[in-house]
Amino acid sequence: MRVVHATNVSTPFEQRDINPPRSGTVCNDPWVTRPRTERRRKALLAAAKQAVRERYAEFDLGLDDIAIDVGCSTRQLQRVFAELADESFRQHLLRVRMDKARRLLSRRKGGLTVRATAPLVGYRKPSGLRQAFLRFYGMNPSEVQVPLDYDELWRRKEERNMKKLRERQDVRSSER
Repeated sequence: MRVVHATNVSTPFEQRDINPPRSGTVCNDPWVTRPRTERRRKALLAAAKQAVRERYAEFDLGLDDIAIDVGCSTRQLQRVFAELADESFRQHLLRVRMDKARRLLSRRKGGLTVRATAPLVGYRKPSGLRQAFLRFYGMNPSEVQVPLDYDELWRRKEERNMKKLRERQDVRSSER
């Protein structure tokens, strides 16, 4: 059995100064990350952001779901978002959802209604989308929708009326 005397034991600080740095380390400072760790964290963040872009429409999408997709713990993914993305996971998810909602609502032709857009961007009810949109952009979703000019509105109304008239005439001619 080996006996270690108290005078021969060095403190971790002294031991750190004596031992040479491990390969891959930048310096002996424990707060400085190794390049390999930094690359892995950046890869995790990129994979997580890609997963959010693919799954943002799910109602109950959470950090744990994305962590499973990426293959890491929820705490590690939370830390990666805080350190590298300068925003939390929830903030990133909200930003992706609001960006997509704005695009769907503001299309020139065929822009969707708030009711139709809500489930497409991960909200169960249109009121939830409206409240989130108002908090995020400071305006209602209806303000983003491009209003039709009067001539376009009138033309669409006339087309509907003509279609109904043709349908009535077809029904009358088939009854004879």
